[in-house]
Amino acid sequence: MMRASYRQGCALSAFIVVIVCGLLGLSAAAGFADGSYSSPEATHLVLHEGEEARPDDDVGAGLQDRVLECDVVVVGGGSAGTSAALAAARSGAKTVLIQSRGVLGGNASSESKLHMVGADKEGGRGHLMKTEAREGGIVEEYTVRNSVENPQRSVELHDLTLYKLFREEPNVQLILNAPMVSAVKEWEEGSGGWVVKQVTAENQEAQVRYIVKGKVFIDATGDGRLGAEAHVPYIIGRESRSHFGESLAEARSDNETEGSSFAFTSRDYGRPMTFTAPEWAMKFTSSDFKYRPIHSDILDYGYWWIEVAWPYSTIRDNEAIRDRLLEAVLGIWDYIKNSGNFPEAENLALEWLEWWPCK
Repeated sequence: MMRASYRQGCALSAFIVVIVCGLLGLSAAAGFADGSYSSPEATHLVLHEGEEARPDDDVGAGLQDRVLECDVVVVGGGSAGTSAALAAARSGAKTVLIQSRGVLGGNASSESKLHMVGADKEGGRGHLMKTEAREGGIVEEYTVRNSVENPQRSVELHDLTLYKLFREEPNVQLILNAPMVSAVKEWEEGSGGWVVKQVTAENQEAQVRYIVKGKVFIDATGDGRLGAEAHVPYIIGRESRSHFGESLAEARSDNETEGSSFAFTSRDYGRPMTFTAPEWAMKFTSSDFKYRPIHSDILDYGYWWIEVAWPYSTIRDNEAIRDRLLEAVLGIWDYIKNSGNFPEAENLALEWLEWWPCK
């Protein structure tokens, strides 16, 4: 059952931990004898014994419904969602993870390249494996595995490390490229409340509509999308001091939230590289960086403080925020390359730009 209220951000991760801990007592069959579950191997391009190629004569007839039944449904495949799904599956629950993107990891994937630090918050990039300040559990598991299988620290191969964990877990089904679009809830007399019974996710490329039924639903979407679809009361912004009795909170509530940000990476090409910003890029001077200086020894990786928030809505205005962030990133890179203040950047050129606002 979903809880009665939602708060953005870290509160969702805490919600996930509570539910996953409760799964330890969940009774579930180790196998999937009822046929309601198809293992990840079913998505292989190579046909297995007993399989037959299916004709594509139904393509163009609209989305094809596929009904799945399981114990635990996790919506959202970021760091929290992947950990929740693996924990549920390993505790014996038939689990389905629904992810809107094509890769796992969320902000930590190759789409955003936001490194996970957690307890190691004081460490720089690549510092995680050098200190005792570490995250534990499943995050630690794939961090250590990634250090062995991906010593070159390729973010794209970090995606692969996380994906392999799911391919190796027989009790979980992974659904990628399928945003959740709706949820169904029913009134239960025994619990005295509304309980989510199923969610629907759609993969437009495969023309498949997944109808996933479960006993426990975990919202790991980051924006509380599952809770909103189920009409669960939620809060956006900063609550007032009196709302939860927090003495350090604001006196009045408002709609301000943390912003969305863009990252970039650059590469030294060993020869002078020029850069011409588009006319619509923002213009910056040294006075703009009085309180947020750009250090000459960190020019190869973007800055978390390139951020857009209020008065934009980080949900409804996501497309506009992307445009503003792109204008800012290109303007900052123009300043680095052409202000004359960074001779170290002469041989640098942009190698990658983020296109998905990172929350």
